Amino acid sequence: MRRPFLLHLLAAAILLSTTSAFNITILLGRFPGFEQFNQLLSHTQLAEQVNSRRTITVLGLPNDRIGTLMQLREDAQKSILSLHIILDYFDMAKLAKLTPANKTTLTTLYQSSGLANGRQGFIDVVRRTDGTIVFGSSVPGSPLVCNFVNPVAAQPFNISVLSVSQPIIAPGMDGTYFDTPATPPPPPPAAAAPAPAARKKAPPPVEEEPVEVTEAPAPAAAPAPTKSPAPSPDADADAAADEGEDVNAAEDLTSEKETSGGVDLGVKLGLVIGLAALVAVAGQ
Repeated sequence: MRRPFLLHLLAAAILLSTTSAFNITILLGRFPGFEQFNQLLSHTQLAEQVNSRRTITVLGLPNDRIGTLMQLREDAQKSILSLHIILDYFDMAKLAKLTPANKTTLTTLYQSSGLANGRQGFIDVVRRTDGTIVFGSSVPGSPLVCNFVNPVAAQPFNISVLSVSQPIIAPGMDGTYFDTPATPPPPPPAAAAPAPAARKKAPPPVEEEPVEVTEAPAPAAAPAPTKSPAPSPDADADAAADEGEDVNAAEDLTSEKETSGGVDLGVKLGLVIGLAALVAVAGQ
């Protein structure tokens, strides 16, 4: 009785595991245009790792978008492809629920490989305000240039395949350069400043043509008073001599007048006396 029950339980478990299992190679084989991408998954043994997961999202590259991945070394191919395998389930409905303009960081299969350096094992997804969805490496400074194109296939909550526009390549994964998150390289030394060129002499100022200004005639100056010439010493002496002569002449004239006056008085007095004598004589 117990044995058939255990067999039925085992069969149910096998059935459940079979229905939940998937094969990425078979799944991609149903959609033309992904042959090269499917081939790379098988060649790098990544298909087996994808099939071993219970929840996974694959960012598939169509044949015309796979670029130069086919020419890279196998280890570089494996590293880059594993960055396109997200360890979570994202279909179109879940992407549409992302907060616009907010960055969501996703863990990839490359992070679980132990080969990732810094943020190489993570990618960012952003739903822009215009509705477009873009992916890019989480390494600081990496651009979000991988656009979501359309959903390809989905087995809800187990596997989802999304078509994208171009490969996501984290710095260092293709062997060209490596991520150095510690410190950025120092800037190159500044080139020596060139010697200052000899200063050219400034051209002489342009002489402005003189402006002819017509001035009103100035009023004529009043004639200066004519000064009489200063008398010379000889003239002074002559004048003094003349003045002395005039004084002497005046004195002589005065003495003459006094003399003549005295004579006249004497004559008159004599006449009076004579008349008086005559009168006296006549009276006798």
